[in-house]
Amino acid sequence: MLNHVSQATISAAPTTDHCVVMITLMPKTETFRQKYWKFNADYLKDEEYCNMVKKVLSSVKASDDFNSYGSKWGFFKYKVKQYSTDYGKRTSKKQKESERQLVNDINECCKRTELSDLNKEELIRFQSKLDELYLNKA
Repeated sequence: MLNHVSQATISAAPTTDHCVVMITLMPKTETFRQKYWKFNADYLKDEEYCNMVKKVLSSVKASDDFNSYGSKWGFFKYKVKQYSTDYGKRTSKKQKESERQLVNDINECCKRTELSDLNKEELIRFQSKLDELYLNKA
């Protein structure tokens, strides 16, 4: 903490036997670094994602807004990164919702005082789906 103190002063308070201690702290200085982005190759298993990338490729390829192949390639990478980030957020949101629903379903099954064979099968099915979801997450 001493590394972050820019100024410290002690002054007497006139009407008491206490002293006022004033400390000025410096904010932690961090240089901004752009985060490193890595393509998630699992997205290529999804047909919707692949179709969208193909559309982006076709539109960039057909565009006359670029004066070189390098600039087209750079813009294509930018658009794929942009779409991939949005796609990842949507996928993550759906996955969290599925996880929440499965946990709720398991809790509902466990609240029952007596489980029939059908309820036990249902519980096992929910637990298997949740295990599969966790394995895909890892």
